[in-house]
Amino acid sequence: MLRLSNFLYEHRPLIKPHSQILKCIKGILGFLRQHIFFVKVQIVVKKTIQIHFRSMGIFIFAENNLFMQFCQPFGYYKRFASHEVKVGNIYIGANNPIHIQSMTNTPTDNVKATLLQCKELIDAGSELVRITARNSADVGAISLIRNKLTKDGYSNPLVADVHFSPKVALEAAKIVEKVRINPGNYTDISKTSAKKAFTDTDYKNEVEKAHEAILPLINTCKRYGTALRLGVNHGSLAWRIVEKYGNTPRGMVASAMEFLEIFCAENFNQVIISMKASNPFTMVYATRLLTQTMYEHGMTFPIHVGVTEAGFGDEGIFRSAVGTGTLLLDGIGDTIRVSLSGNPVKEIPVAKNLITECQKFIQRERENEQMEWPYDPFSSQNFHILYPSWPAQTPIPATLSESPNADILIKDNEIILGNKKVSITEHLVKVEITNTSNSHNLRRKITSQGKDKGLCVIAHDTNKNSLRSAIISGYLLCDRLICGCLTEPAETETMNEIFRSSGLRNDNATYISCPTCGRTTYELEELAMQVKEKTKHLKHIKIAIMGCIVNGPGEMDDADYGILGEGGDLVSIYRRNEAVRKKVESHSAAELLLEIILQDRKINT
Repeated sequence: MLRLSNFLYEHRPLIKPHSQILKCIKGILGFLRQHIFFVKVQIVVKKTIQIHFRSMGIFIFAENNLFMQFCQPFGYYKRFASHEVKVGNIYIGANNPIHIQSMTNTPTDNVKATLLQCKELIDAGSELVRITARNSADVGAISLIRNKLTKDGYSNPLVADVHFSPKVALEAAKIVEKVRINPGNYTDISKTSAKKAFTDTDYKNEVEKAHEAILPLINTCKRYGTALRLGVNHGSLAWRIVEKYGNTPRGMVASAMEFLEIFCAENFNQVIISMKASNPFTMVYATRLLTQTMYEHGMTFPIHVGVTEAGFGDEGIFRSAVGTGTLLLDGIGDTIRVSLSGNPVKEIPVAKNLITECQKFIQRERENEQMEWPYDPFSSQNFHILYPSWPAQTPIPATLSESPNADILIKDNEIILGNKKVSITEHLVKVEITNTSNSHNLRRKITSQGKDKGLCVIAHDTNKNSLRSAIISGYLLCDRLICGCLTEPAETETMNEIFRSSGLRNDNATYISCPTCGRTTYELEELAMQVKEKTKHLKHIKIAIMGCIVNGPGEMDDADYGILGEGGDLVSIYRRNEAVRKKVESHSAAELLLEIILQDRKINT
C-alpha cells in the first residue's frame, strides 16, 4: 500500500511551506490518478492537507500534518508530525509508537559474544540493535551476526555505528537495515585539529565537498533500501561550524541542516536525525531548535532522542529522564535510547518506564486554549534574573523540606532562612504535582502564576516516584519555570541528585561516562566506580570517563577533568581538553586523577 506521508514528502518542492503548497499537490495528482479512481484535495488549515481517495473500490481517509511547528501551541501537547522511515521490518516516525533501541558493547569481531548480547537486548525489548563498525572486518562480522540472528528467528533491524570512515559506511549499508553516521566525518577537520579561518567562499566550498563525499552513501542506501541516522554530537562539530556559530545548540542545528538539505536535494528521505549532548538541556535546546528549523524549511525527518554519556546508576537514569523526558513531553521523539554505562540490557526497562511515565503526563485532560510561547524555548535563562528575590548564598534550584539535608529548611509551613522565618503562602507560588497532573497544564499554570505575582515558583512533587520526579522536574527546570522543589524529608537527597544530574547544580562532584561500545578496550564501568569512590567528597567538580576518541575529548569539553581510552588497557587523563598524563594503565588512573586534582587545588588556593 502506498505510504502517503513518504510519497508527499518525496514529491514536495524544496521551499518553505504554505506559499507553494497547491503547486506541490498539482504535481502529484497525475501520479495519484493512475492508482486511484477519485481524488479530493482539501486545504483544511495552513499546515494540514487532507486527501480522500478510493482505491480498489475501498474508501480510505488519510491526513498528514506536513508542517507542524515545534510544540505549538504553548500549553497543549501535540506530537511533532514526522514522516515515516522504514528500518527493516519496523517503521519509525509518523503515528508509529516510539521505538526503543540500544547498542552492544562487546568487541564486534567477537561474533559469539556480540550475537549473544544482541539476543539479550532483543529479548529484553530493544526493537533495534546498534553495533560498532570500525572497519571492514567488523562489517563482515556484522554480516555473520545478521545471518545467525535470522537463522535463530530474530528479525529485528541492525544498525551499523560508523565513525571516521565513509568507506566502512558504504560497506555496512549493503548488509544492515540502518547506518549511523556523524556529519563531522564528511566535512572539514574537526575543531580539535588544526584551525583555520573560513571565508564565505570557503564555507560554501566545504558544504559542496560534503555533498560530493556523502553522495555515494545516499545512492547505496537507495539501492539497498537502507535507512540512515545522521547523528550530530555536541562535542564533534566541524571547526567551520564552531567558528561561525560556536559550540552551541545553534551550531548543532546548522551542522544537521547542511546534510538534511543535501538529502532533500537528492530526494532521499529515509533519514532519522539525532542531536546528542551529555548535558541534557543542551540536547533539549538543540533538538527543539532543530524541529523548529525543519518546520520552517518544510522538513519532517523523524527524531532519535537520547542523552549521550548519561553516566551510570541513578545519576545516569536521572540525566536521561531530565533530557529525554522533556522532549517526549514536548511531543518530540520517534525513537529513544537511554545510554547507561555498563551492561546495555539494563537500559531497556528504564527506557520502557520513561516512555510509560511520559505518556501518563500527556494523556490526561488537556487545555484547548491556545497560547503563544511566553519565552524563548531554545536557550537557557538566568535563574537569578528571573528570581531576583531568591535568597543570597542559597543554591538554585533548591530543595525545601524539613530534612537537615535540604537547601532551605521548612517548619510549620514557614521557610527558615537563618534567624528569619518567611511564610510559604505569602512569598512562594506552590504548584502541586500529583498523579493526575498534566505536564502542559502545569507549564501554563506556573507561567501564569509566576508572571502575575512576580514570585519564586516551587513545584511540590507528591508522587514519590524518582523517575517521574526527574521527568517533570527536568521538564519545568529546562524552561526555568521552577527554582526549587518542596519534598518529603525522605526524598530530599534524591531530588538533590536530580538537580545535579540536570547540570544546574555542581555543589558536589558530578560524573558523565559513555555507555561503552565495541571500541572500548578497558573496563570503563569498573574505573568509573573507582573514580567516583575516590572523588565523591570533592565539591564543585565535573569528571568525565570516556571509552574512546569517538566520544572524547570533544564530548568532555565542559568537564573539569576526564579520562579517555587509548587502546588496550591504557587511558589518558585530561584537564579540560588538555591531556596531562598520557597512556597510563587503567587500574592506576583513579588514584592518579585524584592526585592531579588535589595538586591543582593546592596551587590555586
